Amino acid sequence: MQRTSDEVTKGLAMFIQTEENFVQVNQFIETITIQLSQVLTNAKKIAQNSQDVKQDMQSFTQITEQNRNVIQTIAEAIEEQLNAMEEITAIAEILEASMEELEQQITRFQLKEGEKNVRNK
Repeated sequence: MQRTSDEVTKGLAMFIQTEENFVQVNQFIETITIQLSQVLTNAKKIAQNSQDVKQDMQSFTQITEQNRNVIQTIAEAIEEQLNAMEEITAIAEILEASMEELEQQITRFQLKEGEKNVRNK
């Protein structure tokens, strides 16, 4: 009977130890569940932040594209102005040459008129 009593005592001790082990396992599972929940929350935040960054990058890309278009338009306008200035410079040079020629002709005309006046006297 003693042996049976010892066996029951051992069995009861094993049962108590098993129960304690299950309680510890349950606590570990609860801790892991809490940590996984925190990881999930953080992962959702990261996903949202990534989405925000993506939207910001798309906005930045659009602004950059708009700026590129504006700069291209400005460059084209500057090129047109440069071409116009070159044309104006060419016309000014032609006018200057014409003015010099006209001045020479006026000087000749004045000399010829002066000679006629001197001869007529």
